[in-house]
Amino acid sequence: MKIKFASWNVKGFNKDVGQIRLLKRADCALVALQEVTDASYRLLVASGLFHSSSFSMSLRPAKPWEGRRRRLGCALFVKDPFVIESSSLIENVPVPERTLVAKIATPTVTLTVCSFHIPPGVNWGKKKSEQVKKLALWLAKKKHPVVVGMDANAPKRDHPNHEKNKWWWKEEQLLLGSKPAHHLKDCYRIYLDRTPSLMTRIRKIRPLGPLAISFKRGFKKKRICSRYDFILATNDFEIVKVRYLYKESIAAGSDHALVIAELQINKRIRRRPYRCHASRALVNSMVGTRIPSEIQIGSAPLKELKASQTKHPS
Repeated sequence: MKIKFASWNVKGFNKDVGQIRLLKRADCALVALQEVTDASYRLLVASGLFHSSSFSMSLRPAKPWEGRRRRLGCALFVKDPFVIESSSLIENVPVPERTLVAKIATPTVTLTVCSFHIPPGVNWGKKKSEQVKKLALWLAKKKHPVVVGMDANAPKRDHPNHEKNKWWWKEEQLLLGSKPAHHLKDCYRIYLDRTPSLMTRIRKIRPLGPLAISFKRGFKKKRICSRYDFILATNDFEIVKVRYLYKESIAAGSDHALVIAELQINKRIRRRPYRCHASRALVNSMVGTRIPSEIQIGSAPLKELKASQTKHPS
């Protein structure tokens, strides 16, 4: 079964300035969005593009005294034949409304689909590193098909040689490094491994990276091209194609690229144990507490807030 999955930081909006039109053209059946406001969520629901959705700010509404930063959430939108069975937040992270997890039924298998937005360190300081490591360890315990759309606000440098990436915080390696604490893979790097001619062109144009442009950080006179947006997936999926639509996304009103991955669910999903590539010593040093050798990395239970999907009127 093929899935067309998208992830996009839509930059919030309170009127249709192009984001909805680009989503319509992309025609993806599963969409993970970040920086979604109450107003933009209502507009997307009213657009009729999707039959159901879930919104993190419905699970954790902003408190009256909280500022704009706590009013930006994550959302998941689905089309037939997919059905949202349940949705939740990861509660024990510093900014839970920037996490959204849904169990989604397909005709063949149940998927865990996530939309994550890592808070920028310039505004949130050490809360960013705490959010990153807790999400990495949460992912490490997931043993069934998982796909994640994410604005990671990292890495500092996305080098063609993964080992040469540079980071804002060392904990970011647990989530996005060459040997992460979890078993998910960066879909774009997998796709480039299978299309060496494209990787050769990228190395020629941007020898130090990024592999794709999804965001330009910095000020107007000194904008630095970055790849901050990712789709991660377990090896239950074959990566058919991945695209970054940066120019189209800027024209639509966002400041991040819409990322689209065409995925094929393996016909036979083996229930084999997953292995995390990060060494236990590395994880222990970043987490700050020793993980006993007799348990799997990230196996500590995390509380989740449950909520049902929002069904859209037909």
